[in-house]
Amino acid sequence: MLYSKFTYSKNISVLLLILIFSQFNISAQVGIGTTSPQQKIHVAGKTSTIRVEGLNATNNINNTGLTESLLYVDSNGNLTVKPQYPLGLVSITGSDFISTPSEIITTTGDTVIKTISSGSFTTTKDGYIRVDYGTGVTDLTMPDLSNIVDGAPRVIALALFIEGNYVSATSQIYSNHTGFTGGDIANGIIPLNNTNLIKTTAGTHTYTIKGMVFGKDYPFKAVFGTSSNIDSFSVIEY
Repeated sequence: MLYSKFTYSKNISVLLLILIFSQFNISAQVGIGTTSPQQKIHVAGKTSTIRVEGLNATNNINNTGLTESLLYVDSNGNLTVKPQYPLGLVSITGSDFISTPSEIITTTGDTVIKTISSGSFTTTKDGYIRVDYGTGVTDLTMPDLSNIVDGAPRVIALALFIEGNYVSATSQIYSNHTGFTGGDIANGIIPLNNTNLIKTTAGTHTYTIKGMVFGKDYPFKAVFGTSSNIDSFSVIEY
């Protein structure tokens, strides 16, 4: 008799557990901030959000913390953070980054190179950076400040070096001739700018920007960095 009673009670307990878990599996919905969830997980509230610590800047290498990161869902429904393109602006000196205009003179026409700006920037990871740099060149004249009127071409250039190594250059050719009555002198701002995608490593890097003049057998001078709305330097990390 005792055995039968025990068996009867045990069966009822098991049945109740089955009914409870069956009901839970069929209709379970979790509500956060609401007592009537509309989905399996329902977070209510106009300012509500979800925090996943495995995706924050401390725990996830693809979250730099410099800007907001994009959240992706893969084919299995897993949430992931992928590298941002670009990661963000890591260095900028902005307009008029050449603090003091640099005059470069070649008295013989031979190539003359002069550093017109230098500095450093820091990247957060191994990868690629985009470097944009540019300046305006003015006052192209003879060394004695007289106008160039011989018609010979003069080359002006701007070059970028990182860690002392040459990266790239951009150039323009200037020429002027007034061998006829009423001839005009061409003058104004000549822009020099360039963009480069460079592979680099995490850390602090130095850069140097140099101006160059070349006239072969014809002397002249030029002033780099006189236009604040053209002068610019920036580094964007990818």
